[in-house]
Amino acid sequence: MPARPRGKFSRRAAVGLAALAGGAPLLHPASAPPAENASATATPKPDAAARPSFYDPFDPKAGLPPPTKPPNTPPPSPQAPPVVTNSPAKPRYPPPFWPGGSQVTVTVALKTFPNGAGKNAYYRPYLALWVEDANHALVRTIVVLGRDSTYLRHLTSWWRVSGSYTESTYIAMTRATRPAGEHTFVWDGYNDAGNPLPKGRYTLFIEICRENGRHTLQSVPLEIGDDTLSLPLPADVESNPGKVEYGPPKKSSPPPAP
Repeated sequence: MPARPRGKFSRRAAVGLAALAGGAPLLHPASAPPAENASATATPKPDAAARPSFYDPFDPKAGLPPPTKPPNTPPPSPQAPPVVTNSPAKPRYPPPFWPGGSQVTVTVALKTFPNGAGKNAYYRPYLALWVEDANHALVRTIVVLGRDSTYLRHLTSWWRVSGSYTESTYIAMTRATRPAGEHTFVWDGYNDAGNPLPKGRYTLFIEICRENGRHTLQSVPLEIGDDTLSLPLPADVESNPGKVEYGPPKKSSPPPAP
């Protein structure tokens, strides 16, 4: 068979290219329709302005055009910077729910004991002051006096309810012990997480434990509302009479216990 000259296409290839150019489906030459029916079966040539649906490797310009922009969409202004909205930072301590910034002020009067020798030696007491809600759940440890974890466990009632505290929390909330005399502590109406607490029924607990001394526990019910309170704190073997007050802060009141 003589070699086919280069640069020419076979009849089958010519039919295929013609079909691509006209948009008609490819047909085998043997199944092509008769010439007299060509006008009836031929697919009309697509409009030149229509978007082509194929890519012609022999004409790179016949590829798919870039997508058009939506109508009536103004172009972005290069001089308009993007608008960045910064939400205000959330305050660490939001305002309390208690009226007028009211607070609870607790005055504890530690008794004076003679300092002896041996078992009669005087050691400053450990003290825990905390608040529980109506469901007996701990909501705030106001103050803990004493840093040695060995003796903190002797504050058995507070140690039991504060079981969720971590070691770092104990270190942060404990303070040095205090000498005999009156000491005032303030609860500002927030819980341990720094969130304000609503008005309602609470219970204040004062627990004292002293080496070579006694262990005491007192509780004072509090009805936090719109009315002020002034309640006595009875004396016991480790403390003299004190008091518990609820109302707006006084000018002479100390800062809230950390």
